Amino acid sequence: MILKRILSVIPILLIVTFLVALLSTFLPGDLATTLAGPDADTERIEEVREFLRVDRAVHERWLDWTADAVQGDLGTSYFTRRTITREIADRWAITGSLVLGSVLLSLLIGVPLGILAGRYRGSALDRTATLSATLGVSVPHFVIGILGLVIFAKWLGWLPFANYSPVAKNGYAGWAKHLAIPVVALSGSMIAELTRQLRSAVSEELESDYVRTARAKGLRERVVVLKHGLRLAVLPAVSVLSVQITRLFGGAVIVEYVFGLGGLGSYTADAVLKQDFPVIQGIVPLAVIIAVSMSLLADLAFLKLNPRLRAEGA
Repeated sequence: MILKRILSVIPILLIVTFLVALLSTFLPGDLATTLAGPDADTERIEEVREFLRVDRAVHERWLDWTADAVQGDLGTSYFTRRTITREIADRWAITGSLVLGSVLLSLLIGVPLGILAGRYRGSALDRTATLSATLGVSVPHFVIGILGLVIFAKWLGWLPFANYSPVAKNGYAGWAKHLAIPVVALSGSMIAELTRQLRSAVSEELESDYVRTARAKGLRERVVVLKHGLRLAVLPAVSVLSVQITRLFGGAVIVEYVFGLGGLGSYTADAVLKQDFPVIQGIVPLAVIIAVSMSLLADLAFLKLNPRLRAEGA
């Protein structure tokens, strides 16, 4: 099954990259005229157009790009003149650190909060967690980020305003300080979704017949919650987690812009605004691979946590 899912990525990538190439024909304006400059004559514009290969058919450009991509060449930016592979290599650590930090923070806060809210449903803790989760889903990333900057950077002066600090430059402490507010801003909605999903799932599982039986046998409440209720309650949370991680990469675009981090998200947004098509065509397959990988990891987690699925797969 795993091999089948991995192989299914190939036709998806081919279809997506061709659609991206097709959409390039509908971009407004003339990129060749822009790059040639305001004083360029017709001959110069045609030379630029030929260099960009925009004078060729869509399928021809797509086939050329696919052949190069298989060899690791994703093209060259129209504006920076740097290879897309190099740009991705220089920026992936920023976006990766932002997303990874958001996932870890979401797990540290969302999982215990959701479990406790489900265990003590109807209590003050449950109502507080539900209200916080509603706010987390409703408030946009950039609003949380701006509030964090105002409170912790401007008023209190505890954290720096912006920019990314590599570990090699300022150590782990400097790296963490520069990412603290962006990570909190990006993880807000994920914490909320995990809390809501686990609250509902844990509460439902603890009311099931086999949990009542476990309690009747005299098992301690802690064992009942962790061993019986939580195990199956985690299954829907895993599904939510895989979807939310994929969404984090989309939310990273806004957060990186607000904090000036210069990761893959803001790089892609700049490429869209400038109509830097090779960058778009190089980043989109990466996004597809990430989305499919998250789905595959979720399936593997389901197989690990649910014995019935393993039995059916066998």
